[in-house]
This record gives sequence, structure tokens and C-alpha cells, in this order.
Amino acid sequence: MAAAAPASPKSASAKREREARIGVTVLSGFLGSGKTTLLSRLLNESHGKRLAVIVNDMSELNLDARAASKLVQAEQKLVAMQNGCICCTLREDLLEEVAKLARSGKFDYLVIESTGIAEPLPVAETFSFDSEGASLSDLARLDTMVTMVDAHSFLHDLDTLESLDDRGWEEEQEDAEQHVSTLLVEQIEFANVVVINKCDLVSEAEAARVEAAVRGLNPEAKVIRATKAAVPLDAVMNTGLFSMEKASTAAGWLKEARGEHVPETVEYGISSFVFRSKRPFHPGRLGLLLESRAFSSGTSSQAPPRRRAGADGKALPPAAASDAEGEAKAGDVDDDDEDNAALMAKAASEPLALQAAMRGEYGFVIRSKGIAWLAGSEAGSNSFAGEWSHSGRRVSLTPTGQWMASVPEADRPKDEEFVRSWSDEPGVGDRCNEVVIIAFDLKVDEFRAALQACQVTDAEWEAGPASWAKIEDPIWGDVDWEAFIEAMTAADDDDDEEGGAAGHHHHHDHGACSLPVAGGEDREPESKRAASSSPVGDSA
Repeated sequence: MAAAAPASPKSASAKREREARIGVTVLSGFLGSGKTTLLSRLLNESHGKRLAVIVNDMSELNLDARAASKLVQAEQKLVAMQNGCICCTLREDLLEEVAKLARSGKFDYLVIESTGIAEPLPVAETFSFDSEGASLSDLARLDTMVTMVDAHSFLHDLDTLESLDDRGWEEEQEDAEQHVSTLLVEQIEFANVVVINKCDLVSEAEAARVEAAVRGLNPEAKVIRATKAAVPLDAVMNTGLFSMEKASTAAGWLKEARGEHVPETVEYGISSFVFRSKRPFHPGRLGLLLESRAFSSGTSSQAPPRRRAGADGKALPPAAASDAEGEAKAGDVDDDDEDNAALMAKAASEPLALQAAMRGEYGFVIRSKGIAWLAGSEAGSNSFAGEWSHSGRRVSLTPTGQWMASVPEADRPKDEEFVRSWSDEPGVGDRCNEVVIIAFDLKVDEFRAALQACQVTDAEWEAGPASWAKIEDPIWGDVDWEAFIEAMTAADDDDDEEGGAAGHHHHHDHGACSLPVAGGEDREPESKRAASSSPVGDSA
């Protein structure tokens, strides 16, 4: 066997430079999830590394920094960043501080503890920013994105309809209406390592359900159960796990959409599938399903959650108030039972498959995402795709770009992928439903049948859009389509004037749902081709 060729001096030098960069771990997770406890362990245990720590806390007193400062030894460095979030308002400060610590040569490793409301993606993107021809990645190596999850509060946080503002987490931010469940899911979906902490406070069955949910949301992440944040240090430092490309495609819904199906296992009890069809949803029947217990974690005895899934993305109050221990208050239970009975009464004449799904007999959906076609008028619902996004109990179905079938033929794309996806059936064209479903205890065939039951019937299909316009629409019935089109056009004009650059908001659009088509290629959904999202509604 021939000996391997020696590495060239140039490649060896490049390798040394890469290895010389300071490694970085970012800790994300809600307040109380255990980030500071883990940080304490990293600072106090004997690992032989000189640690630098950046602590970001939104509170005026910066309690996390005060707690951590007591633990920092003489050879370690603490930088406290407060009155802002490192994923937006303090982003430039973060870049400068990391660069300063890396250039000092005094530290072997850097740990960044983000505030509980920080989104991991924009923090990670900071490491790829170029500044005067130099990138932070030349000095620092983003090694691991760790998300801490509180096993005791996870299912409640997943099911809650509260916004960050409701909890007093983001009182003066632009996007105080961002939802707790949405942020929780985003923190999990972008992680390399998820630590399910406080497992001593829950039963084995509940811990298993939390782990199942985490694995369903992010099949790529390394999942560790812990008590008092006791995890092996080599599981969160110098793992070499982070890759922006992998992290950006690790979400379970996206892997399912791309055809990378993760099969259901008895051990985790979570599974997924993609619902695809070329027939519109009846907004009334779909609204019933979205309001039902089927779109929850299935752990609450109060079902369904009281909420309206609509274009404005707003919701009615949650199913039951909770006390500090997460127990439903008795005074709310009867009201919720009445709500459930009223909802099922509305569905009494609907297909049995839909009714069974509403009762939770076919599984409990904790995450769903995609595009939807709602039956409606030619000037409204039938011309615009719906961006479907859902976490926990929070469902948002927001009108977005036009279906190409509703624009003149001369303005339609001519590329091969678009042509292949086009249906020549009258009234269809590129209109479709493509929705990823991730659920507990999922009966795939039965749930698929329930979604099919939510579509227009053969008779309703034959009646066409003129008849659909008369359907009572609890989802988009209050949309002013003329105002929507005007706002959408104005947004496109603004993007053109600014060269397509969008301003930074605290809640980020993590990209379009890229769904596979026949032949295995990926494409952006048709709803994204003609127009950007409008101000109508939120994107959960």
C-alpha cells in the first residue's frame, strides 16, 4: 500500500489556523430552564480550559450575570451584555466582544449564555458576518448550539397561547406579540444539543413524552436528559457538531418535507407525514379541525383550546388558566368542557373521520408547516396561497403570494420544475396543499383521511369559486382583499427600492418551506414566487 502523501505546508498551515480559533458554545433556553446552572458547572469543573463567558440578560438588574460573576475565577473573563438581545439590538456588540476575546489569546474557549427570548439562528449568523473584509469566523469557531429545556414546564409552554408580552418577557420590543410556543420550537429546531433538564420533577412517562417531542422537532440533535444541568462537559464543549448548513435543515418538518422521513418508533411515539392534495380545503371544516384537541400536545384534559386560527393570527384565551405548578384551575374546567361540546356539536353533521380526529383519536399534532389552498372567491382565497405555520396550540394560516394559476399565462414561470408541478385540470394549475404534520400517537392513514374530509366535496368542487365565495369562512372571512393586495404590492415596491434587503426584526423568517416535487427535486412553494408575505397576520 502506498504511503499517504504528506500534507502541503499551505494546507497544514490552514489546519493549524482553524484549530487555533477559539471554540464557542451558545446556550439558549427559556428563563429557568437551567442555562446558568450549566454555566456554573462549566466554570467550576476541572477541564483545564481558560473560559471566557458572555452573559446576555434582558432584565435591568442582569441577575444571570450577577450570579455567574461569583463563579468566575481569576483566569476567566465575564462580559455582561444587557438591555438588549444579542440576536438583534446587541448583535454588533456581540461581534465586537467575541472578536476582542478571541484576539486576546488569553482564553481557550468561549461560552455565550443568551437571554431566554433569543433566537439561535441570528446569533449563529453573527459568526459569518464580514466586517471590512474580515469575518468573525476567521477568529472564532462556532462549535455547539445548546438549547436547555425545562422538562417540568415544556408541555405547558408548548400548549400555551401566551405571547412573550403576556409573560412580560418582551415589553418594549417590536415583536412583543411573538408567541411562547413558537420561540420554544425555534430554539429546539436550531440546536445541535438539547438538554432536557429538571427530569427529577416529572414522571418517566412525561420525560419520555418531552423527549419524543424534542426528537420529532429536531431529529438531528443530540438529546440528553439531566437533573440540575448535570451533563458531560464534552457533550456541550468542543463537540465539533455545528454546521450552518446542517442546522438550517435539521428541523423535523423540513426533513419530512424533503423526503428524509424519520420513521415512527415505539420508543418515542412520534411520527410525521406530508399531506399533499390538489383540492382546496373547505374553510369551515378545516377551521373545526384546527380548533380541536387534535392540534395540541394531547396532555391537557381541557380540550379543545379556545382559539381562532385566522389571517390575523390572533387567538382567544387558552383552554385553562394554570397556577404555578401547572395545574388547571377548577373554575375554568366546566367552561372548557362546554366549549368542547359546542365545537363537537358544530361538527355533528361532518364526516366521521373529521369528528374522530377532533377528539384526538388519530393523534396530537405539535408541529405543522406548509402551504394551503382555501376554497373562496376568485378575487380572494382562490387566488392566494396560505402560509400554514403551527407550533403547539398556536396555528397561523396567513395569506401570502398569488397562485400562478391566477395570473396571466405570459407571467408564469417557464422552468422545468414549475411545468412538471402544473396540473392541467381546470381550476387547479399550481394550486395545492402541501403540509408537514408531526404528531404524537399519530395514525397516519386516518389523519390523512380527516384532512381529506376537510376539503370540498365533489359537489362543492363542481360548483366552483362562485359558490365557494358564499361559504362562511372562519379563517379568512374578515380579510379585506383589496387592502391586502395593496399592502402586498407596496411591500414588493419597497423591497425593489431597497434592493430586496429586509430590515431586522426580533422575529425572523427562517426561509420558505421548500417542498419536494416528483423526481425528488426541491422547489420553493408557489405561494412564494409572486409576492412576499404581507402585514396581514403573523407567521408562527
